[in-house]
Amino acid sequence: MPSAVGPSLLVFIVAAWAPIGWAARIQESSSRAASAENTTRSAYKVHLLLSRHGLSCAELIEHWISKYDWNGRTGIIDPELTGAGIYGSDLAGKDVERWLREKDLDLDAVVSSQLLRELQSALIMYPQHTDPIQVAPFLEKERHGVSNRAKTRKQQVDDLVKVTASSSNATGMPGQVNYKWLDRFGAETGDWQKFLHFLEQGFLPELVAKKNKPPGSTIVVAIVTHSMYIKDSVDKCRHFWKSKPAFNQVLDLEYMFTNIDPSPGSADATPRRILAHAGESSCRQVSPGLELRKSEICIQDIGKQCIAPIKKEAGSPEVLWQQTAEHAIFEAAKAIYGLEREQKEEQEKLEKDNLLLQNAEKRGHVACTRSNWFSSCKPESLCVKSMMGHCTLKDDYNPEVLRDRIVKKSIAAVRLETRIRDAKNELRQRRSKECWSGGVPKTYEFLHQGLAPQTAPRVQDLAFGSALDE
Repeated sequence: MPSAVGPSLLVFIVAAWAPIGWAARIQESSSRAASAENTTRSAYKVHLLLSRHGLSCAELIEHWISKYDWNGRTGIIDPELTGAGIYGSDLAGKDVERWLREKDLDLDAVVSSQLLRELQSALIMYPQHTDPIQVAPFLEKERHGVSNRAKTRKQQVDDLVKVTASSSNATGMPGQVNYKWLDRFGAETGDWQKFLHFLEQGFLPELVAKKNKPPGSTIVVAIVTHSMYIKDSVDKCRHFWKSKPAFNQVLDLEYMFTNIDPSPGSADATPRRILAHAGESSCRQVSPGLELRKSEICIQDIGKQCIAPIKKEAGSPEVLWQQTAEHAIFEAAKAIYGLEREQKEEQEKLEKDNLLLQNAEKRGHVACTRSNWFSSCKPESLCVKSMMGHCTLKDDYNPEVLRDRIVKKSIAAVRLETRIRDAKNELRQRRSKECWSGGVPKTYEFLHQGLAPQTAPRVQDLAFGSALDE
């Protein structure tokens, strides 16, 4: 049962956490409640863990193809998270889990805006939270493009089941979402103040009752929304980002929530709820989020779920494929194939010269002569007249020339073999290089998705690694 605390004591406790404006509001509410005898008051410290969603398919186009590709950026309906977005959500979720453990706190609720990228991020970041994700109003600003238009609930749920199964943070249980708050309030856009009012008057009172939270305890609510909403709403956290919050960046905002419930039989039966800041400096970073890579990415960083919509909507999707590790591997395999073809041609020439030398040495000395200045050199099949008019052996029948040519070609063959060996070693390193979201490049998947140009079977074998040990 909530404990009864005198009105003046309540004001002292809350004002210690709240800025002057909110303290005045609490004082006013306390004064209004003072007329009712035996008023029940209960106060709770609240941590709002505010986070930006993970990297989506549309944002991959913005950062890896072109920020001017408006159709690609805004044309994918309710885009999913990329593989890197899933990875970043995993990491941020582990940061939050560590933070909760250090503070000996439990997560009471997870709230998200209605877009798929936010819902997916919430489910992946907080897999240990067994209650459904609460889809809430007032967590979106007015934005344009179909990328900011929610799919049907069935489509969203189907996509959520697929992406959470691929998360390393998954518990094995399918995540759940609850749209009841949207059913009550509608899918309203809004700002931070409207959302706080929603928490204050609707969400937190119900949560306290459902969880049977005792007065004086701490409430932790995780919230996932988009970057511009955070940037424009929580100015006190601005020092934690550059131009805007990072993907999956998590910030801790402290508040004080107070319930003032009149006693049964009171003339004024109106319950009062107050959610107030716990101080001007009450913003801390829990997770720095995902830092975007400047180097090449892998196909799993993009994610299978993003390939088809990017192919369809992006103006130049090949720009993205060309920045992948798999593309670089195929290019390296093509270069090795070119060197191997050159090696084969040079080897054939060397073998031909060795055969010519053997024949020349068997033939013995050949005297090239001519009867007069204007006549040709004899024997014509072996001899030729030089620019100065002298008769000499043709290069292909001259043992001295052939020996010199064989030496040079043998040296070149050794150098070419070294180049091929070094190129194969480099290709092995490329194939084993860790991707952004973990694992190694998947060249077979790259080819299977139709992202690699038409290549010879030998190039494919090299890219797949099956021909590297020959």
